[in-house]
Amino acid sequence: MSRWLHIGDVLRVNATLYPDKEGVADLYRSLTFKQWNERCNRLANGLLDRGLKKGDRIGSG
Repeated sequence: MSRWLHIGDVLRVNATLYPDKEGVADLYRSLTFKQWNERCNRLANGLLDRGLKKGDRIGSG
């Protein structure tokens, strides 16, 4: 087991501890940690539904 946390773990912990605190923002909008975590989970599940597996890489060539 790794002693390092992955970014998903950090986001999940912050969403649990600070659900209503601003987690990310740009010039036009902001998301709380809870909202950010929910969006990331929806994206991850959508990719899994399309056949992506752990270790697969995505991006432009």
